[in-house]
Amino acid sequence: MHKKAKYQLVENGSILILSTFLILAVTMISVTYWKLIQMRIQMITQNQYTTQVFYAARAGLEDAIYEFRRGNSWDINEVHSDWIQEDSSTFYKTNRNSSALDYFEYPVSFSVTVLGNINTGFVTINASASVLNPENSRIYNKTLIASITRSFDNEIIIHSLKDQ
Repeated sequence: MHKKAKYQLVENGSILILSTFLILAVTMISVTYWKLIQMRIQMITQNQYTTQVFYAARAGLEDAIYEFRRGNSWDINEVHSDWIQEDSSTFYKTNRNSSALDYFEYPVSFSVTVLGNINTGFVTINASASVLNPENSRIYNKTLIASITRSFDNEIIIHSLKDQ
């Protein structure tokens, strides 16, 4: 009878060690999956803001082309009142402290630099955008460059669009 009790103690002790290792393994797997989920959420969030800043830069290009289609030559007296002049060839818009760009549902700014004269040849438009992630105050930036000219029938022709 004494031997049976000894074997039971050994079996009970091994079950305790085995269950401890099993709990440790399940915990490690759970923590690993949690970290994977966190990384995926971070990647999705980054992808969201990268897409938003791309379209904001694209909107800057489209706004610049719209101004050219209206016959404006990037003079502060000719462009729409939402534009703010930064220097002789750079204008910007933002929705952070104004009603401009109210079609964006998130904090965004873009600046457009116009190099050249649309009436005499090629124009290069550099559109730089920034989008603010309010959760961590990270700013995402993107620059697009387009080359345009005016055709003989006064239409705007986009020759190239590069992602910088």
